[in-house]
Amino acid sequence: RILGISNQPSCGFREYHGLGQPGITLLGNRSWSDSIGFQLGFVHELAHQIHFKVEEEHPEFDEKWGMIKGGYAWEYGMTDRMEDVATVVEEAMNHFINGQDLRQIKPIDGNYEAFHQKLRLLKEYGFFPEALRVP
Repeated sequence: RILGISNQPSCGFREYHGLGQPGITLLGNRSWSDSIGFQLGFVHELAHQIHFKVEEEHPEFDEKWGMIKGGYAWEYGMTDRMEDVATVVEEAMNHFINGQDLRQIKPIDGNYEAFHQKLRLLKEYGFFPEALRVP
């Protein structure tokens, strides 16, 4: 369900209380000024929605994620677990959409092993399409 206009400068996600389920907000973020930015913004926000569903059905996911130290796709992902998950999904999907090997992704902290562990965990819990292969 896509709703509203973001008033948040960083992440477009905002939960709309009283509507029965969270919404995805995609407008108002300066980095989404082109179609690729919008597409990746959508992937980022969709990752949040998938994460909520996974948390409900598989509470162990967050514990497993927390055991992986490092492997950040972007500095913004270091702010909290939710943004870490969303930025890793966004970066992986960006490479997948562009036909690039996920091994080309350079985590900002240089921790490739942790990054690949995160990719495998995301794949295991259904964050990625079946066609996306993880290292």
